[in-house]
Amino acid sequence: MYPSFPYFFTVILSFSLKSLPRLSSLLFLGVLSLCDATAQSSSFAFAHLRLNGLPFTATKEQIQQQFGKPSQVVEPHYECGFLSSAEQQESFYTLRYPQVAFTGNRKHGYLLESVTFQANSPWRLTYQKKPLTANTSLADFLHLMGPAAKSQRAADGTSTVFLRAGDDGATFTFKAGHLIKFTYRSPC
Repeated sequence: MYPSFPYFFTVILSFSLKSLPRLSSLLFLGVLSLCDATAQSSSFAFAHLRLNGLPFTATKEQIQQQFGKPSQVVEPHYECGFLSSAEQQESFYTLRYPQVAFTGNRKHGYLLESVTFQANSPWRLTYQKKPLTANTSLADFLHLMGPAAKSQRAADGTSTVFLRAGDDGATFTFKAGHLIKFTYRSPC
């Protein structure tokens, strides 16, 4: 015969109370490792993004040493966000190169604001040392970025993937299934 429910419950409860510290520690470690694995597979970090070996945020001197003098330097006058002169109470400048723009200032450095991808382009964007070029397919990109990356299709036939990195993020645009543009996004 089976033990009665109250007896069974008493044995289980007594076992659980004796091993509660060990059980709670194991449970905590299990939840912690699950959270860590989820965070690793679904997070996007600008620190892993590089353009021709240059980090996502660089000094004006580093950018000019790598790419030469910009074709144009302008004040972007963004209405809001991290790169807004009015909101941040300091001036920001955009260093424009063919197909690439960096925006920032001497105090904070210049971040990679946009890259337009074309065949045979001299620009080599990498994420976690994996190349992102005009040949990168949407499927390959989604695989690289993990389960948090979702694409949205627009009426014009392009697909976009927005990846959040804290308060800001990045938009990757695809046309005919291949990468055509990277854009930094700041919250407004």
